[in-house]
Amino acid sequence: MDLKEIVSRLQEFKSACVTGNPVMLRNRTDFLDIFSAYGLTADASVSKKTGLLIVCSDPAQKKIDRADALNIPIVSEQQWYELMPELEAVGMWNGKQILFADDDGIYRVKVGGES
Repeated sequence: MDLKEIVSRLQEFKSACVTGNPVMLRNRTDFLDIFSAYGLTADASVSKKTGLLIVCSDPAQKKIDRADALNIPIVSEQQWYELMPELEAVGMWNGKQILFADDDGIYRVKVGGES
């Protein structure tokens, strides 16, 4: 799927699932804040109602296999960050500031706000 198809799917299903350990965030729960800013909920497991699977470092193969079997788009953590401006462009970002860590581990606003 291309980015526009993934965005359309997220607009429809309004949910995403994460597997593995994020490299760019402190932990997986940081995704909850990000999802909230885009009007998405976090799925604990992959189901036919999951809009997207985000694969981080050391992912659970079971979730990947399930998403693949259900034709759910699968993106890497880096691809997710590339997708975020597309979600904003279609009006999914709700104005909530999202914090991201820089190389020093300092969290700074990167989406919708001043650094």
